[in-house]
Amino acid sequence: MPGFGFGKIRGQHRAIGRKTGAQPTPAPAPTTSETSVARNNATFTFAAARDVGQYADGSYFAVIPDGGDITLASTTPASQLVSGNYSDIGDFTDKMMHGLMVDPGEGEGWTTAAQGFHDFENADTPASLSTLQPVDTALNLDPGFTAAPLAVTAPSTLMKAVHNMTPPSNLRFGLTENYAALTCVSAVPPENAFRPAPAAGDKTSYFTADDVDLAFLPSLAAPASQPDFATLTARIDKVYQTWFTNNLFSRELSAVNHQELYGRDIAEELGEALLALCTDALTAAEKETLARHLVQIGLDILGNVTNGGSWAILAGWGGGQHWVKAVAIFAAHALRNAADTAKAAELLALVDPAQNDGWATEDNIFTYVDRAYIEAASDQRSGFDHIAFNHYMENAPLWRSDVRSPTLTGSAWNHVYRLNVLSTTLPQALALRMMGLATASFVTGAYNDYLDFGYDWALGESWGADLPSPFVLDMLASFWGNYGAGADAAAPSIVRVAARESEVWIEFDKLLSRGAIPSRGAFAVSINGSPATILAEADSFVDEPSEHRSPNVYGYSLAVRLAAPVAQGDTVTIAYTPPGTDAAMTIGGAPVATIAETVATNLTGVLPAPAAQIETVRDTALRSERQVSSAPPFGSETIAWLQFSYRFRLYNLSGGDALISTNAASSSRFWFYSPSGTSFRFYPSGVSSDRVDFAGANTNLPLDGTEITMHVQLDYSATDEAGMVKLHFAWDRGSWTPAAASSARAANMPNLNALFGTAGGLALGGHSGNTTGSADIAHNAFIMRWGTGAAPNAPDFADADFAHNADWGDNGENVWGQPQLYFAGMLTEWNGSLPNRGNFGVHPLQPSRLDAEGEPTSSYMVVTP
Repeated sequence: MPGFGFGKIRGQHRAIGRKTGAQPTPAPAPTTSETSVARNNATFTFAAARDVGQYADGSYFAVIPDGGDITLASTTPASQLVSGNYSDIGDFTDKMMHGLMVDPGEGEGWTTAAQGFHDFENADTPASLSTLQPVDTALNLDPGFTAAPLAVTAPSTLMKAVHNMTPPSNLRFGLTENYAALTCVSAVPPENAFRPAPAAGDKTSYFTADDVDLAFLPSLAAPASQPDFATLTARIDKVYQTWFTNNLFSRELSAVNHQELYGRDIAEELGEALLALCTDALTAAEKETLARHLVQIGLDILGNVTNGGSWAILAGWGGGQHWVKAVAIFAAHALRNAADTAKAAELLALVDPAQNDGWATEDNIFTYVDRAYIEAASDQRSGFDHIAFNHYMENAPLWRSDVRSPTLTGSAWNHVYRLNVLSTTLPQALALRMMGLATASFVTGAYNDYLDFGYDWALGESWGADLPSPFVLDMLASFWGNYGAGADAAAPSIVRVAARESEVWIEFDKLLSRGAIPSRGAFAVSINGSPATILAEADSFVDEPSEHRSPNVYGYSLAVRLAAPVAQGDTVTIAYTPPGTDAAMTIGGAPVATIAETVATNLTGVLPAPAAQIETVRDTALRSERQVSSAPPFGSETIAWLQFSYRFRLYNLSGGDALISTNAASSSRFWFYSPSGTSFRFYPSGVSSDRVDFAGANTNLPLDGTEITMHVQLDYSATDEAGMVKLHFAWDRGSWTPAAASSARAANMPNLNALFGTAGGLALGGHSGNTTGSADIAHNAFIMRWGTGAAPNAPDFADADFAHNADWGDNGENVWGQPQLYFAGMLTEWNGSLPNRGNFGVHPLQPSRLDAEGEPTSSYMVVTP
């Protein structure tokens, strides 16, 4: 079979790949007639000879004859059921191996979709850590498994897996050894064409190796630690697994002879290859070869994206996926001057976060701390220190482990996932900066800010076990300071001076360095004219309670913590005098000048700004998950009164359907439901005798999707039902205020946690954990507050502003936008663990606009309140 080349070498270093003038139409790739092709330890054998050739990466294509097909008679090794053992520690019997899939992953998006390469599952392995991609043996179309030839009549990719015949005990590591891709096409592609992505429906080759323009590469002094060309090339010259996009579940589907298996390690190797392109250690020919392998990986990624593929945030983890964006950016930019200008423009649009911000982890996991994160009680998964965000951390750059739930991301720097993402994103980011590609057209501002922030922190503290490779460390030490915040030597300007509770801080317009944190003697704080005591504390990052140091530098803020909290309405001032040592400075080294006594904006008790939008969720398949979680738990205090408002759209209401309930809907729980088609029933206090009936449910509420706002005030000290329950429904051009009976009742003040916290919390639109009794509802917002003293005055349901804005008063004005407790957005966010606040909410929560895995845009709509 013919070999493959990479085109002509066009000069050295910055002249590499420079395009001059119109490009000629490429000649078709050479072909020969063959009955079989072999690649990466796999062989495809045809029933009849077919014209075949090779793409720029060495993968084969075969041409489907007009009116005919390519009939795959067999593969080697044939897919079959095999028996054996796991590295001599356990047996397995009749497991499918060496499978072949057609267009694997096409259109699957962020996928844990089934695969047909093997049928090992979690229960098949003795290892405890064995999360695997699910299996559907019907997807294996290998003739050895189906006992029938495979006839291919339309352009498609045949992806053949070769497995380890002695699988490791942990199947995530080393089960798959190799892949071979055979692309069936209807016409011969151009010479030196890039292979179409396996997960792309379109098998046309729009780009060739001659389209690659590397004129943007610098040529910087290489450190002695740089891997040699052979090592760098061996890491990236074979097919990367890009068709299944959950890089935690699909590790057993990544070929150990082609790539690293875990996202952290993939990111570092790709980052090192991108860095090497920026140095003078490689020849022009070596750079072209290395670049074109990277371009092929990038095209495989973007080819999947064009079919709905996504490497967005995983279900609870922000790591594992952070290797795709940088290489995709490199590929798109390297092909910016391609002969097919329209397709080149499409690639550039795909990597622009302003145009396509949903598919790449890097566009989502980097953001800024807002009130939602500050309000959330830290409740992270293993590997994280449980430290909540301080008030002064607002607007600081943030890496978040899960975009859906603020509780799963804490402020502690030294947890393992934050460090491994940082250490392996930095080489990619540095390469992009040196290439001039770390711009708004390719990455977000939060991406750049967080990496500046994170690298500065790591320099002054510790990498832990996730120390980058020597080559990466050497490149960072030599060049990081020449780019981004490190290259900005301008003096910082004050953005705001603020105080909230026990914290007072000065926020600047430039990131501050953790390498220079002043002692408390550099500050003077007063409250109402009297000096305040500033705490001097070290970081405490182990167990709870845990806390950040005081004074502190975090992101853009220089902060102190006081021994006694500031009260609402207090006048607070702060002054700063640079000390002789550890004077505050920016990451670029510009000192923070003396700050005379300055009045701080006292934010204690101040609610955040209104939300611009509210998301409305309707997904009948997930009704049982519409709940306010009890983690973190509701308080255990006995409450005397409660108010809540719930905004929803109702489409159907049958007997037994609930609008709101606890997980275990019953007469001993909190439960508002329709026992029949024409009435409502309410158990408001966890006592069966406190049953309140309202007539006219379906006859009075619109069932056509009109937005309805439901307001409830409960006075548990009342001695009759009418006094206990005030209920009102309001909608555009309509309202209904049902009256409760005046039956006598004994005062019953429920325990808050006993009322809502047991067995999963409060469900909206149904019974959590129970798909029966679920009203057909689209819901967008819920707020609640409670108290232990006398109940507020009865609300004025006739007031039009109250009807739609839930103006409960008492530090809750316009609470749809400024709520004490607010839930709106995707179902998994509702069912996550946002904080529950009562007693007027001393820590009001800002509505968060969060996306969630597994809930496509079609399942919700955005409305303006």
